[in-house]
Amino acid sequence: MVHLTAVYYILEMSIVTGQDHSTRSNRPRDNRLVADNVIEFVPTGHVEKWREITNLGIPVMGIRDNPWFESDPSYCVWKNRQEASQCARPIDEVLLEDNPIEAYVGEIPLFISIDFTELICVDGLCPAYFDGRLMWSDTHHLTRNYLEYITPSLKASLEHQTSIFQTFNNHGESD
Repeated sequence: MVHLTAVYYILEMSIVTGQDHSTRSNRPRDNRLVADNVIEFVPTGHVEKWREITNLGIPVMGIRDNPWFESDPSYCVWKNRQEASQCARPIDEVLLEDNPIEAYVGEIPLFISIDFTELICVDGLCPAYFDGRLMWSDTHHLTRNYLEYITPSLKASLEHQTSIFQTFNNHGESD
């Protein structure tokens, strides 16, 4: 449930669009998975929060989480400079084939799913090093250098995926 103070803040600030991580990639912690035995999941409480915000007429963009690696890919690249390709992980080890949030897209009005996986993983692999650039600063955060490199593609992808917002004004009504 969205905290009442947050709802008042959203209304007072005339927020036009909300953004949230819609999924969470799972990785072993202390030799156990965070959520059952799944690779990726929708965190508890998120769906309720999105419903409350969209019920206020505020569109919400749910952004799919980056893959999380079991060990630091940048360290792997450092150890294997000549063979950085061995630091890549198969996508099916770090993300589900289908984005789990897609099930809620039609169910929650004004909610859309944003997925940048195609800018991080290619040909069934999530590499640690791409086009001469280290991609990961730790187990799940992209480096600034890589983000700057993909910024034009990120922008184009976001514009394409968020075309729904062009049809709504700040009250969630069609123009």
